[in-house]
Amino acid sequence: MNAFALLAQSGLESTGWLMNWWTSWYGCGTGLITYAVVAWSLMVIAQKTGHADNAWWAWVPVLNALLALQIAGRPLWWLILLLIPCIDLIFIAIVLMDIAAKRGKPAVLGILGIVPCVNLVVFPYIAFSD
Repeated sequence: MNAFALLAQSGLESTGWLMNWWTSWYGCGTGLITYAVVAWSLMVIAQKTGHADNAWWAWVPVLNALLALQIAGRPLWWLILLLIPCIDLIFIAIVLMDIAAKRGKPAVLGILGIVPCVNLVVFPYIAFSD
C-alpha cells in the first residue's frame, strides 16, 4: 500500500464521525420541525372546529390521533386501525379527508396529507386558510 492510499484512508475514517453527527442531527431537526408544524396546525384546526377544550392534545403523541378522530367525527375505536401497518395509510387519508371537509376544503387534501414533505404545506393550509 502506498502513502497516498494510507493518507486517503485515514482521512476518510477521521471525518466519518462528522458525517454521522451531521446526518443524525439533521434528521432529528427535520423530524422535530415536521412534528411541530403538524401539531400546531392540528391545534388550530381543533380550535376552529369547536374542539378548543382538547386542542392541547395535538402536542401529545397518541392523543393527537384521538383529537384528529374527534374532529373528523369518526369513532374512537379507529385508533386501533391506525396501528395496523399499511392499512393505517387508508384510514389516515379518510380521517384527513374528513378534517379537510370540516374546514370547507377539498377532500383531496386529505390524500395529499399522507405524502411526505407535502404535508408540511397541506396541514398549515387547512389550518390557517379561511
